[in-house]
Amino acid sequence: MNRTADWTLLVGRLALIALYTSSAIGKFGALDQTAAMIGGKGLPFPAALAFIAAAAELIGALCIAAGYYTRCAAIGLIVYTVIVTVAFHAFWGLEGTARFGQYIHFMKNVGLTGAFVIIAGVGAGAYSLDAVRARQPRRIN
Repeated sequence: MNRTADWTLLVGRLALIALYTSSAIGKFGALDQTAAMIGGKGLPFPAALAFIAAAAELIGALCIAAGYYTRCAAIGLIVYTVIVTVAFHAFWGLEGTARFGQYIHFMKNVGLTGAFVIIAGVGAGAYSLDAVRARQPRRIN
């Protein structure tokens, strides 16, 4: 890649994870409310799922930001985002403004998923821990 592509990948990665970082912090700060929302959807083990969701968002976002195991983190956030989108933004079962609001969230998540697909495909670029790791010689024990 060239320098412009590497810089845009860095800026893009940081912009992409802003929502996931703030969402994770909010979930950790309100695990009971997050668990209640998850339980309200009829999902089992809502307290555990609330913690897992917050951890997945935060760990995935930090890995994408640092460019550390970036492709794996992007694939993980693709899976997470698809599950959350279908489970919590099912606009097709709603009417009126509720339908429109969930449709917007659904489509936002489709766009975020697309960005993670791109990151999974091209990697983090030169300004990442992945690039640093790739430059280091491998030790054979």
